[in-house]
Amino acid sequence: MKKEPKLVYVLHKGTLHHVSDFAGRPLKHRPDVLCPGCRSAVVLKLGERKAHHVAHKPDSLCLLTKPETVLHLNTKAYLHSQLINAQSLYITQYCTGWIAPEIGAYEGGHRACRGERERRILWLYGWDRVEVESFVESRKPDIVFYRESKPVGAIEVKVTHAVDEQKRIDLKRSGLPWLEVEASEDFYEGEDKWTPDKPLPYMRCDPPILERTCDRCLTAPAEHRARVYEAIAKGREDRRKEKERREDYERWRKEEIVPRTSSRSKPDKVNLVKVLRDESGGEIKYSVKQENDDSDTVLMLGDEVLASFPPQMTEVWKRLMDVYREHRKSLGVTYRDVTGWEPPIQVDLRRSTIL
Repeated sequence: MKKEPKLVYVLHKGTLHHVSDFAGRPLKHRPDVLCPGCRSAVVLKLGERKAHHVAHKPDSLCLLTKPETVLHLNTKAYLHSQLINAQSLYITQYCTGWIAPEIGAYEGGHRACRGERERRILWLYGWDRVEVESFVESRKPDIVFYRESKPVGAIEVKVTHAVDEQKRIDLKRSGLPWLEVEASEDFYEGEDKWTPDKPLPYMRCDPPILERTCDRCLTAPAEHRARVYEAIAKGREDRRKEKERREDYERWRKEEIVPRTSSRSKPDKVNLVKVLRDESGGEIKYSVKQENDDSDTVLMLGDEVLASFPPQMTEVWKRLMDVYREHRKSLGVTYRDVTGWEPPIQVDLRRSTIL
């Protein structure tokens, strides 16, 4: 559980000081300091175990005993201490991203920046004085920058309530540009506390910073359109190939090997060849051979014998087809038919094309 913020700024001789400014002095030589809010005496707590801070007396009714008020003053005072010796103030300008066009089923709309999401820009420079809660006409911003006695910029510190509409109008009427920052202990304590060499993290800016689209996001819509059309074309081609694969599978799953015979009383020898081709162009060749009516019927893949059945066996052709189908499934490669079961003399591989 995070501890409540402690007051770390005090008044000494009318000037704000961080309590650690007095840490190097012996206890009896530490000066009397006042609370910046109620102007009553406070006790310096500069031990080694706890973070340096000050404490009010137990019966104090000061508003700076409330965590929100302490956080507001600490942040405001820290800003003043850092900016009083600086000469420029930077903020971050963010890329607004890009608008993807709606194409078919591909949703369009805003997309986050995909390039240089943020860059540092100069917001204010060349002031010669920085004041805390100095009047600008009817309003008193938390921090006011002056150049030759003229207010040139302001910072408002938000704890629980943002700058209200009436104050915004009054500041705008005065012509004073301003930033609103959020009070936080991380802002003024720890290794990553803010310093003027870093862009000031802000919540609101008036006048608003002009919108920016980085070079990468400027080219993103055209690239998105090209990717979408490429994906649509690929999907169409994949569906076409899938349809062809299904049709081809159904075709070879249902095909039969039918031996051919001549008009002579004795059947011709069987010699049928089927050529298949994969997607890379590689080809394989199945063949069925039977030298004569008394010979075994043999199914081969190239020179490899896959099955051999004697002539007296029943349903030889059906058995051959079953072996062929199972073997083709086991190959693990998608092949397309180049030819049906044809005699070798009818196969012209030079003119074969994928169906």
